[in-house]
Amino acid sequence: MRFHRIAIRGGKIMQPDADSVSQMHAHAPVGIRDRAKFRQRLVFGILAAALAVTFVILGGPWLLGLLLVLCFFACREYFELVEAKGYRPASRLATVSAMALMVLTDQTGTRFHGLFLTLSIILCFLALILRGAPWYPRVPRLDLPDAHEEEASMATIADVATTAMGILYCGWMPGFILLLRKFEPIGLDPADGLWLGGVSLAPTGYPAGLWVTLMFFAAVIGSDVGGFFFGKFFGRHPLIGPLSPRKTLEGAIGGVGTAVLGALAVAGLAHVVPSGSSLAGLDRWPLIAAFAALVALTAQVSDLSESLIKRDVGRRDAAELIPGHGGMLDRVDGYLLSASVAFWFVLHYWVLPAGGVA
Repeated sequence: MRFHRIAIRGGKIMQPDADSVSQMHAHAPVGIRDRAKFRQRLVFGILAAALAVTFVILGGPWLLGLLLVLCFFACREYFELVEAKGYRPASRLATVSAMALMVLTDQTGTRFHGLFLTLSIILCFLALILRGAPWYPRVPRLDLPDAHEEEASMATIADVATTAMGILYCGWMPGFILLLRKFEPIGLDPADGLWLGGVSLAPTGYPAGLWVTLMFFAAVIGSDVGGFFFGKFFGRHPLIGPLSPRKTLEGAIGGVGTAVLGALAVAGLAHVVPSGSSLAGLDRWPLIAAFAALVALTAQVSDLSESLIKRDVGRRDAAELIPGHGGMLDRVDGYLLSASVAFWFVLHYWVLPAGGVA
């Protein structure tokens, strides 16, 4: 039974209105209300997870192909949101650039990132500056009066900013998943390392990329699933306010805990189903827990980043592409920012010293 606060004014009992009651109980545990939608979301979530795991295991061009498809739909939805806000980015140029950047990342790593991003930003400015030229083909804007068509054809700094952000947000950041999969425990022979007095002076490898990538996916999925259930059944304290009213502190903490358990479970699976050098570095449980916690926290920030875009536009979902989930951005938002954090963590803190793998 729920009791509502009743105000007494001028001797009269004032019942709270519906909005105030809703606000008072906005963060009370509500459980699963729409079970049909939940089942739909669960089915498509399992299918998406199975598809992702399959392509991660296959690796190579398979994983690249999957990410290119996701990048295309993510770019399309992102630019639809931006255009609904009233901006006019160079969406085609940015989409092609984002997908090309993924291919470049897959083939050359981070070697040419700086050069590619530099050229992309210059091209964004150039493409949008040319809109103001008298000879530039005019594209009719049905949502603008005739008197403002010529003025609207000139780009703004917001158009440039949203174009560049699309390349970074949908292409560069999630592209690190490809590099995460490419980690290998190379040079594990102690003779290959640099030694002085029995102490290794140079790292010689990393944990196997397959298992690290699976742990990354387990952490992101665990953060999402754990945050959902802990928030639904235990959430009482708001996490971020109007930006995402349904998110709670309890859900965020539960999501991090579930992510850690998921990553540790994958590491345990690696020991049950060993494949050569895949066990290298996967017995460092505190490091795995730290990796998963960091990925989970970044995934939650990544999720809120998409919420920020949608709230600014006034939409609940980015699109209606996936039943129960909304658009592609709604499905992959947790991966967009967290992939790069996972890669740099492994690169700098999960290094296997010569002779130190087991």
